[in-house]
Amino acid sequence: MKKALTLLWAPVIAAALFACASQTQVQSPYDDTVARADVLLEIPALRQYGGYTCGTTCVQMLMNRLFPYEGDLNLTAYEEAPGTTEEAGTPPENITRFFCRKRSDRRRKGTYDRFGAGCCA
Repeated sequence: MKKALTLLWAPVIAAALFACASQTQVQSPYDDTVARADVLLEIPALRQYGGYTCGTTCVQMLMNRLFPYEGDLNLTAYEEAPGTTEEAGTPPENITRFFCRKRSDRRRKGTYDRFGAGCCA
């Protein structure tokens, strides 16, 4: 009986070992996500100067990319707009609100495009 079970399991174990050994390339968990991405933006790199300005630096990078002239403000202006504080940083909902306000401003000026589509009600 033991010999019969060994003969049945031996090919299964050998196949599993062979399958594991044949994987020579390590795949990044992000490969599939990047392959399915709709758009990859070339974002200008900016340096965060404080321990709490990561959100405002991201807003500044996106604005510099989307609107090179209109969005060319210093980081202090971007800290004030979404209400960044040293204690709390920049809450994500404030960043969303900032871009929704920008979208509304662009609609009023007649320069509306797909900016902010899908994030604002």
